[in-house]
Amino acid sequence: MSKSVEMMQSANRLAASADTWADLSNALFDPDDGLLAKALPTRKERAAFVQSDQYKQIRRLIEEKIAQTGIVEGATPKKSGRFVVRLPQSLHAAFRR
Repeated sequence: MSKSVEMMQSANRLAASADTWADLSNALFDPDDGLLAKALPTRKERAAFVQSDQYKQIRRLIEEKIAQTGIVEGATPKKSGRFVVRLPQSLHAAFRR
């Protein structure tokens, strides 16, 4: 199975499980954990992807989710309850102790 087919299958699964278009957008485009960041790690790959039919399909998935939830109401993603803060190693070590 090709990388683009796998990526589209994953995008479709994410679209089916996302509550809002903002959740879907975050799952797809988050620079650290998003599907596209993981599947397309280089800037060159991402630039080429934006020109592809798969990108147009992903944009359609978001548009469909906007139609379901509304652009304003769907703009607030669900909160995971996770709060990530970057710390200096010395402070992290102090917290661990």
